[in-house]
Amino acid sequence: MMTGAVSGGGAVNSSWALASGWWAGKGASTHAKRRTGKAFRSAVQSLGQAGLRPASSASADISASEVIEVVRSEVTPLGKNFFRTGEGLEKSGERLESVWRDVRDHLQGEGLDRVRTREAASIAAAGRWSVAAALHRTESRGMHRRTDLPGKSPAFAHRLVITGVDEFRIAGAPERLAELAS
Repeated sequence: MMTGAVSGGGAVNSSWALASGWWAGKGASTHAKRRTGKAFRSAVQSLGQAGLRPASSASADISASEVIEVVRSEVTPLGKNFFRTGEGLEKSGERLESVWRDVRDHLQGEGLDRVRTREAASIAAAGRWSVAAALHRTESRGMHRRTDLPGKSPAFAHRLVITGVDEFRIAGAPERLAELAS
């Protein structure tokens, strides 16, 4: 919560993203080593599914590049994401949910291509969370502008927190913090 409802892609936020990512990786590695008491590689258990281990055995012709292009077409055009409307966000959300199901159920790669499929899965997940949160925020604030809802709402004077992957939930910070504290 360093910049509020404006862009924070540079300076402090970039530093924080790099540092916290490094700390998280270091912490996970240290935890795994302590927990197993063995050499790390011999005790590692696979986690994650999307882009790595498809949920369905039925094959589908889907590639990481296609996933990235579909997500990009929903989250980068100014007509969809600077001049937002509820109807446009709903359409983008439906398309991104469909792509997510394909990613979860069918996307996989071999060898080094697994990195690319996992990246595509991450992009698909982030895109759907972003659009879902934008649809949930029924106001205009900071960089989030809804042409169909131009005013601010005091009810949204806080950040939104998204939890979950396949099934996710969106809550305002006060509700999420109360949940974490209990």
